Amino acid sequence: MRWFVAFSRCTINSWDDMKTSFITKYQDYCRTRELKYEIFKMTAKDNETLEEYVERFHYNLQRIPHFTLPKEVLKAILIKEMKGEWIETLNLMGKGDISHEDYDEIVCLCIMCS
Repeated sequence: MRWFVAFSRCTINSWDDMKTSFITKYQDYCRTRELKYEIFKMTAKDNETLEEYVERFHYNLQRIPHFTLPKEVLKAILIKEMKGEWIETLNLMGKGDISHEDYDEIVCLCIMCS
């Protein structure tokens, strides 16, 4: 109620404005924590390709639109559970140790490798 009363009279002009404001403010409270933790629990599956792993990673990120992490954290999560053979290949394709590359560069390398 405090959130709603804090709006000025001209802030909310339609039901869509109200809905957007409410979802933006409270969506994280409404979503289950399991969606957020899926990103942190990700591991490469036995029969999964690098391309499938990266696609699943991005799919899980997109499922939680208001949940943002710094790119350094995304990079750590992405490479943490990659298969050793993928990391070796990415290291060869990149400039050496991919952990020194930024997140976007690692994603580009993954796409090129696929």
